[in-house]
Amino acid sequence: MENLEISHDILMAGSDFSSCRQRILRFFERTKLLRYDEVLVMENESLNGAEKNFRARIQQGLGANQQVLAELLTNLKEEGFLSLDDLQSLEKGYMSKILHTIAHMKDGFIGIDSRFYNLEEDSHGVSRSLRQKIGATPDSYWVLRVRGRIAARVRTPLMHCGPLKEEQKVLFNISYMSALIIMVVLILVPLVRTTNRLQGLSKSLVRFYEQAGRLFDIFSRGSVPGLSGYCSPFGVFPAVALIVLQPVGYEHLQLFNI
Repeated sequence: MENLEISHDILMAGSDFSSCRQRILRFFERTKLLRYDEVLVMENESLNGAEKNFRARIQQGLGANQQVLAELLTNLKEEGFLSLDDLQSLEKGYMSKILHTIAHMKDGFIGIDSRFYNLEEDSHGVSRSLRQKIGATPDSYWVLRVRGRIAARVRTPLMHCGPLKEEQKVLFNISYMSALIIMVVLILVPLVRTTNRLQGLSKSLVRFYEQAGRLFDIFSRGSVPGLSGYCSPFGVFPAVALIVLQPVGYEHLQLFNI
């Protein structure tokens, strides 16, 4: 399994790239919202406010955030949540996690889905006042490209994640069905063993009452051997037992040590 790599564009103020880089690394080290095994700040992919593509880079990041939000909202709509009133019936689970991610993006909490993040205002957007400040002193602002790497192992470093991809959904369904099959097997095996032992009990009862019937025939002169065990008053209970237990079968007696 290959390492997972996530990219973020971070807008921030700073005198130079080096100081901004240190600030970024401290931010990712301290935040509890997002965890990476390794954080890389790409100098060759970062821009200063004085460069001509700086504003376009910001707009590109804002557009990417809007696209993520649109996809999350589409997921909710496909599940029938078309209005705020519909959210009253939203239960805890996958869809509530999507709503949680939407709220975090609108409320300014960084997450795996944050394509662009404004560290100066803790926001996924850029206010008018900050745009004016950038216009006045462009050299003092940067957009740094950050790549977060997650080692390939069974672990989630993210507290807030977006919707699963199709291949992740398939893997989840396979794991779920496998666990379900194992649970069914663990339940059925003891049940089958118990049924086999009940079958043994049935066979034992048959043999016992056949012998009891023959003994009763001997002591009740003139009776027909083999029948009086079932027709005599003492044979009523064995007859009922045979009727009830006969469909089960006649195997294994270990349960009752007969």
